Amino acid sequence: MNAVYYSDKKTDHCPVKEFLTPYFEAYEDSQEHETMLTNLFGIIQLICERKNIPPLGSMAGAIQGYSLFKIKLRKNKNTLIRILYFCHQDKLILLHGFEKPESYSSSRDKERFEDKQFKIADNNRLIFIQNSDFYEVF
Repeated sequence: MNAVYYSDKKTDHCPVKEFLTPYFEAYEDSQEHETMLTNLFGIIQLICERKNIPPLGSMAGAIQGYSLFKIKLRKNKNTLIRILYFCHQDKLILLHGFEKPESYSSSRDKERFEDKQFKIADNNRLIFIQNSDFYEVF
């Protein structure tokens, strides 16, 4: 299994690549970003090697109610990073990435925010299924 970025060729939009670009740009200047990217690449490699059997622990897992999975990372003590993906044929397709706060003012705020992000990723998933050449090499 190979990891790829979902990339909408009609709109020239590659959500996870665009989300990660600031981290790549700050890589040499930030130990925090270096650690996060190293962890991300390791988790993706492990998931690919295990044919989408998520690693043990809390690094990755299924998203209830969606045909999606999430990779869970920590940016810092107040901010979490989520990369949403799904597997199709022999590819792990990275669909959407976002930051979220460690805590919310209410569980309803958390649910609303996460559901909005999950819907964006699920829409990208549906577009990819109809256009299986909508990807770039990771």
